[in-house]
Amino acid sequence: MLELRRTIRDVLTPHENGICEGDDFEILVDDIKEQLPSTIIREVIRDSVIDLAGERLRPELLTETAWRLAGNVKRMSKHRKAVTPWNRQSVPEWVPVQVLEVRRRMGPKGRAGWMFTFQVLAGLSCPEKLTAFWTPRFCAFISKRLGFRKRRPSGNETRPVTGLYSHPIELVTMRLLVLIDPDLSAKEPKFEKTHMSPALLDWNKEQLKYRDRILPKCKCPKSYPTSKPCYRCHVGYSNCRAGTHRLDYAFAYCEHCGTDKAPFDDDISRDRCLACYEQQIMKRGA
Repeated sequence: MLELRRTIRDVLTPHENGICEGDDFEILVDDIKEQLPSTIIREVIRDSVIDLAGERLRPELLTETAWRLAGNVKRMSKHRKAVTPWNRQSVPEWVPVQVLEVRRRMGPKGRAGWMFTFQVLAGLSCPEKLTAFWTPRFCAFISKRLGFRKRRPSGNETRPVTGLYSHPIELVTMRLLVLIDPDLSAKEPKFEKTHMSPALLDWNKEQLKYRDRILPKCKCPKSYPTSKPCYRCHVGYSNCRAGTHRLDYAFAYCEHCGTDKAPFDDDISRDRCLACYEQQIMKRGA
Protein backbone atom coordinates (compact mmCIF):
# COMPACT_ATOMS: atom_id res chain seq x y z
CA MET A 1 0.00 0.00 0.00
CA LEU A 2 2.85 2.37 0.84
CA GLU A 3 4.48 1.84 -2.54
CA LEU A 4 1.17 2.35 -4.37
CA ARG A 5 0.57 5.53 -2.41
CA ARG A 6 3.95 6.86 -3.51
CA THR A 7 3.32 5.85 -7.11
CA ILE A 8 -0.03 7.64 -7.24
CA ARG A 9 1.45 10.71 -5.59
CA ASP A 10 4.30 10.78 -8.10
CA VAL A 11 1.95 10.62 -11.08
CA LEU A 12 -0.05 13.51 -9.64
CA THR A 13 3.00 15.75 -9.29
CA PRO A 14 2.79 17.23 -12.81
CA HIS A 15 -0.74 18.44 -11.97
CA GLU A 16 0.41 20.19 -8.80
CA ASN A 17 -0.91 23.76 -8.25
CA GLY A 18 -2.95 23.66 -11.44
CA ILE A 19 -6.72 24.15 -11.73
CA CYS A 20 -8.32 20.78 -12.36
CA GLU A 21 -11.16 21.21 -14.86
CA GLY A 22 -12.27 20.10 -18.32
CA ASP A 23 -9.71 18.07 -20.25
CA ASP A 24 -7.14 18.52 -17.48
CA PHE A 25 -9.42 16.67 -15.08
CA GLU A 26 -9.95 13.80 -17.52
CA ILE A 27 -6.17 13.51 -18.05
CA LEU A 28 -5.68 13.37 -14.28
CA VAL A 29 -8.23 10.52 -14.05
CA ASP A 30 -6.41 8.63 -16.81
CA ASP A 31 -3.04 9.15 -15.11
CA ILE A 32 -4.39 7.68 -11.89
CA LYS A 33 -6.05 4.74 -13.66
CA GLU A 34 -2.72 3.69 -15.16
CA GLN A 35 -1.32 3.19 -11.66
CA LEU A 36 -4.24 1.23 -10.22
CA PRO A 37 -5.22 -2.43 -10.84
CA SER A 38 -7.06 -3.01 -14.11
CA THR A 39 -10.01 -4.41 -12.13
CA ILE A 40 -10.89 -0.85 -11.08
CA ILE A 41 -13.07 0.77 -13.74
CA ARG A 42 -12.51 4.35 -14.83
CA GLU A 43 -15.96 5.50 -13.69
CA VAL A 44 -15.19 4.50 -10.09
CA ILE A 45 -11.87 6.35 -10.20
CA ARG A 46 -13.51 9.43 -11.70
CA ASP A 47 -16.23 9.46 -9.03
CA SER A 48 -13.57 9.01 -6.35
CA VAL A 49 -11.69 12.17 -7.35
CA ILE A 50 -14.60 14.32 -8.52
CA ASP A 51 -13.92 16.58 -5.52
CA LEU A 52 -10.76 17.75 -7.33
CA ALA A 53 -12.69 19.13 -10.30
CA GLY A 54 -12.40 22.90 -10.45
CA GLU A 55 -10.00 22.99 -7.50
CA ARG A 56 -6.43 24.23 -7.32
CA LEU A 57 -4.39 21.11 -6.72
CA ARG A 58 -2.41 22.02 -3.65
CA PRO A 59 0.36 19.54 -2.75
CA GLU A 60 -1.35 18.51 0.50
CA LEU A 61 -4.62 17.88 -1.35
CA LEU A 62 -2.88 15.56 -3.81
CA THR A 63 -1.12 13.74 -0.98
CA GLU A 64 -4.45 13.15 0.78
CA THR A 65 -5.94 11.88 -2.51
CA ALA A 66 -3.08 9.41 -2.98
CA TRP A 67 -3.57 8.12 0.58
CA ARG A 68 -7.32 7.71 0.08
CA LEU A 69 -7.04 5.85 -3.22
CA ALA A 70 -4.21 3.56 -2.12
CA GLY A 71 -6.05 2.70 1.08
CA ASN A 72 -9.26 1.69 -0.69
CA VAL A 73 -8.16 -0.42 -3.65
CA LYS A 74 -10.23 -3.39 -2.50
CA ARG A 75 -13.38 -1.31 -2.15
CA MET A 76 -12.95 0.22 -5.61
CA SER A 77 -12.03 -3.08 -7.26
CA LYS A 78 -14.20 -5.72 -5.62
CA HIS A 79 -17.23 -3.61 -4.70
CA ARG A 80 -16.88 -1.06 -7.52
CA LYS A 81 -17.67 1.79 -5.16
CA ALA A 82 -16.13 5.25 -5.25
CA VAL A 83 -14.17 6.52 -2.25
CA THR A 84 -14.80 10.22 -1.79
CA PRO A 85 -13.39 12.35 1.06
CA TRP A 86 -14.97 11.38 4.37
CA ASN A 87 -18.04 13.35 5.45
CA ARG A 88 -20.00 10.74 7.41
CA GLN A 89 -19.73 7.16 8.59
CA SER A 90 -22.68 5.13 7.35
CA VAL A 91 -21.62 1.76 8.79
CA PRO A 92 -19.29 0.50 11.54
CA GLU A 93 -15.88 -0.15 10.03
CA TRP A 94 -12.62 -1.59 11.32
CA VAL A 95 -9.73 0.43 9.91
CA PRO A 96 -5.94 0.24 10.38
CA VAL A 97 -4.36 3.28 12.01
CA GLN A 98 -0.86 4.35 12.97
CA VAL A 99 0.03 6.44 16.01
CA LEU A 100 1.46 9.76 14.76
CA GLU A 101 2.07 11.54 18.05
CA VAL A 102 1.49 11.30 21.78
CA ARG A 103 1.21 14.46 23.90
CA ARG A 104 0.81 14.95 27.64
CA ARG A 105 -2.68 16.27 28.49
CA MET A 106 -5.25 16.73 31.21
CA GLY A 107 -8.27 14.62 30.43
CA PRO A 108 -11.83 14.30 31.75
CA LYS A 109 -12.32 14.82 35.48
CA GLY A 110 -8.87 16.32 35.79
CA ARG A 111 -7.06 13.07 35.06
CA ALA A 112 -3.52 13.37 33.73
CA GLY A 113 -2.90 11.30 30.65
CA TRP A 114 -1.93 11.34 27.00
CA MET A 115 -3.60 12.62 23.85
CA PHE A 116 -3.01 10.29 20.91
CA THR A 117 -3.20 11.29 17.26
CA PHE A 118 -3.75 8.48 14.75
CA GLN A 119 -3.46 8.40 10.96
CA VAL A 120 -6.10 6.26 9.23
CA LEU A 121 -4.28 4.05 6.72
CA ALA A 122 -7.24 2.52 4.86
CA GLY A 123 -11.03 2.53 4.78
CA LEU A 124 -13.71 5.15 4.24
CA SER A 125 -12.07 7.64 6.61
CA CYS A 126 -8.59 7.36 5.07
CA PRO A 127 -6.52 9.58 5.39
CA GLU A 128 -8.30 11.35 8.26
CA LYS A 129 -6.56 11.88 11.60
CA LEU A 130 -8.23 10.66 14.78
CA THR A 131 -7.62 11.60 18.39
CA ALA A 132 -8.18 9.78 21.67
CA PHE A 133 -7.27 10.41 25.31
CA TRP A 134 -5.65 7.43 27.04
CA THR A 135 -4.68 7.15 30.69
CA PRO A 136 -1.21 5.85 31.66
CA ARG A 137 -2.83 2.65 32.90
CA PHE A 138 -4.58 2.05 29.59
CA CYS A 139 -1.37 2.81 27.68
CA ALA A 140 0.45 0.12 29.67
CA PHE A 141 -2.43 -2.32 29.09
CA ILE A 142 -2.69 -1.81 25.34
CA SER A 143 1.09 -1.89 24.85
CA LYS A 144 0.92 -5.67 25.38
CA ARG A 145 -1.61 -5.98 22.56
CA LEU A 146 0.58 -3.90 20.29
CA GLY A 147 3.56 -6.22 20.55
CA PHE A 148 5.49 -5.08 23.61
CA ARG A 149 6.75 -7.58 26.18
CA LYS A 150 3.87 -8.97 28.25
CA ARG A 151 5.82 -9.39 31.48
CA ARG A 152 8.51 -7.39 33.20
CA PRO A 153 11.94 -9.05 33.18
CA SER A 154 12.80 -11.14 36.23
CA GLY A 155 16.39 -9.97 36.37
CA ASN A 156 17.77 -13.43 35.63
CA GLU A 157 17.78 -13.11 31.85
CA THR A 158 21.01 -14.08 30.11
CA ARG A 159 19.98 -12.49 26.83
CA PRO A 160 19.21 -8.81 26.17
CA VAL A 161 15.67 -7.86 27.19
CA THR A 162 13.64 -6.92 24.13
CA GLY A 163 10.26 -5.31 23.52
CA LEU A 164 10.14 -3.68 26.92
CA TYR A 165 7.48 -0.98 27.43
CA SER A 166 8.54 2.01 29.52
CA HIS A 167 6.63 5.10 28.41
CA PRO A 168 3.42 6.05 26.48
CA ILE A 169 5.51 7.92 23.88
CA GLU A 170 6.89 4.54 22.81
CA LEU A 171 3.50 3.82 21.25
CA VAL A 172 4.26 6.35 18.48
CA THR A 173 4.44 4.61 15.04
CA MET A 174 2.64 1.51 16.37
CA ARG A 175 -0.27 0.22 14.30
CA LEU A 176 -3.62 -1.25 15.33
CA LEU A 177 -7.23 -1.60 14.22
CA VAL A 178 -9.98 0.70 15.50
CA LEU A 179 -13.72 0.49 14.97
CA ILE A 180 -15.12 3.70 13.48
CA ASP A 181 -18.54 4.00 15.11
CA PRO A 182 -21.30 5.88 13.21
CA ASP A 183 -23.02 6.77 16.49
CA LEU A 184 -19.89 8.60 17.66
CA SER A 185 -18.92 10.09 14.32
CA ALA A 186 -21.39 12.89 13.63
CA LYS A 187 -18.69 15.47 12.81
CA GLU A 188 -15.48 13.44 12.59
CA PRO A 189 -14.48 9.78 12.72
CA LYS A 190 -14.46 8.47 16.29
CA PHE A 191 -13.80 5.12 17.91
CA GLU A 192 -13.82 3.36 21.26
CA LYS A 193 -12.98 -0.25 20.40
CA THR A 194 -9.54 -1.47 19.33
CA HIS A 195 -8.25 -4.73 17.93
CA MET A 196 -5.08 -6.22 16.48
CA SER A 197 -4.44 -8.25 13.33
CA PRO A 198 -1.53 -10.66 12.79
CA ALA A 199 -0.14 -8.49 9.98
CA LEU A 200 -0.15 -5.32 12.07
CA LEU A 201 1.32 -7.16 15.05
CA ASP A 202 4.17 -8.41 12.86
CA TRP A 203 4.78 -4.85 11.67
CA ASN A 204 4.88 -3.57 15.25
CA LYS A 205 7.30 -6.26 16.35
CA GLU A 206 9.57 -5.42 13.45
CA GLN A 207 9.40 -1.79 14.51
CA LEU A 208 10.39 -2.73 18.06
CA LYS A 209 13.50 -4.46 16.76
CA TYR A 210 14.75 -1.04 15.67
CA ARG A 211 14.12 0.25 19.19
CA ASP A 212 15.99 -2.71 20.71
CA ARG A 213 18.96 -2.21 18.31
CA ILE A 214 20.24 -5.76 18.62
CA LEU A 215 20.20 -6.89 14.99
CA PRO A 216 22.85 -5.38 12.68
CA LYS A 217 20.17 -3.96 10.34
CA CYS A 218 18.55 -2.21 13.32
CA LYS A 219 21.58 -0.43 14.69
CA CYS A 220 21.21 3.16 15.83
CA PRO A 221 22.09 5.62 13.01
CA LYS A 222 23.67 7.89 15.63
CA SER A 223 25.51 5.00 17.35
CA TYR A 224 23.90 5.82 20.69
CA PRO A 225 24.18 3.11 23.38
CA THR A 226 21.12 1.08 24.34
CA SER A 227 21.25 2.80 27.73
CA LYS A 228 19.75 5.79 25.92
CA PRO A 229 16.21 4.65 25.02
CA CYS A 230 14.68 5.82 21.75
CA TYR A 231 11.82 7.64 23.46
CA ARG A 232 14.37 9.99 25.04
CA CYS A 233 16.22 10.67 21.80
CA HIS A 234 16.12 14.02 19.99
CA VAL A 235 16.03 12.38 16.55
CA GLY A 236 12.54 12.13 15.03
CA TYR A 237 11.04 9.39 12.89
CA SER A 238 11.46 11.58 9.80
CA ASN A 239 15.15 10.67 10.06
CA CYS A 240 15.14 7.47 12.12
CA ARG A 241 12.65 4.60 11.98
CA ALA A 242 12.87 4.14 15.74
CA GLY A 243 11.95 7.77 16.52
CA THR A 244 8.98 8.63 18.73
CA HIS A 245 8.23 12.13 17.41
CA ARG A 246 8.18 13.45 13.84
CA LEU A 247 10.87 16.14 13.78
CA ASP A 248 14.35 16.25 15.24
CA TYR A 249 14.36 18.43 18.34
CA ALA A 250 16.13 21.77 18.03
CA PHE A 251 18.22 22.98 20.96
CA ALA A 252 18.22 26.64 21.97
CA TYR A 253 17.89 29.01 24.91
CA CYS A 254 14.36 29.05 26.40
CA GLU A 255 13.25 32.48 27.54
CA HIS A 256 10.53 31.04 29.78
CA CYS A 257 12.66 28.80 31.99
CA GLY A 258 16.10 30.23 31.27
CA THR A 259 17.49 26.86 30.23
CA ASP A 260 20.33 26.91 27.76
CA LYS A 261 20.23 24.31 24.98
CA ALA A 262 16.69 23.28 25.88
CA PRO A 263 14.90 20.92 23.43
CA PHE A 264 12.23 22.46 21.19
CA ASP A 265 9.74 20.53 19.05
CA ASP A 266 8.68 22.78 16.17
CA ASP A 267 5.57 20.64 15.67
CA ILE A 268 4.13 21.95 18.94
CA SER A 269 5.88 25.21 19.85
CA ARG A 270 8.72 27.43 18.68
CA ASP A 271 8.24 29.72 21.65
CA ARG A 272 8.53 27.30 24.56
CA CYS A 273 10.84 24.35 25.15
CA LEU A 274 9.27 20.93 25.64
CA ALA A 275 9.27 21.17 29.44
CA CYS A 276 7.70 24.65 29.48
CA TYR A 277 5.10 23.70 26.88
CA GLU A 278 4.04 20.62 28.84
CA GLN A 279 3.90 22.62 32.06
CA GLN A 280 1.67 25.21 30.38
CA ILE A 281 -0.64 22.56 28.93
CA MET A 282 -1.03 20.68 32.19
CA LYS A 283 -1.65 23.89 34.16
CA ARG A 284 -4.49 25.09 31.98
CA GLY A 285 -5.85 21.61 31.23
CA ALA A 286 -5.83 22.27 27.48
